[in-house]
Amino acid sequence: MSNSQSRPMYVARERFSRETEAERRRRQPGQSSGLVTDWCANKLHEVVHEGRILDLACGNGRHLPELAGPGIELFAGDFSKPMLEKAMEMDLDAPAVCFEAERLPFETDSFEGVFSARFFHHLPTTEVRSEI
Repeated sequence: MSNSQSRPMYVARERFSRETEAERRRRQPGQSSGLVTDWCANKLHEVVHEGRILDLACGNGRHLPELAGPGIELFAGDFSKPMLEKAMEMDLDAPAVCFEAERLPFETDSFEGVFSARFFHHLPTTEVRSEI
């Protein structure tokens, strides 16, 4: 990404960095949210039968159980250490990787699939969203 220092950053960064926010967010999605998550996870598993899946901006890990499965090497990624700590309480054998989504620390094609829920609308510009 060029000129990454001058562009606007993830707009909710400060809020999601706080321990209180990590604690406040619930692990259980609402009914409609759960249906959407299940549908997305099923579609992802139709395409990715085995390999590496990244839950990008995983937050407290509420979607990790739906993404886990036989033959899947799951990675939990978020910039908030308190949120990653909550995600790791699920004990799903998914490495927790702390990083900023605007600067992914992975090589191109490192994953067979990427899942992300409720994240992209927090990014400041279409340019940043399209680069991810």
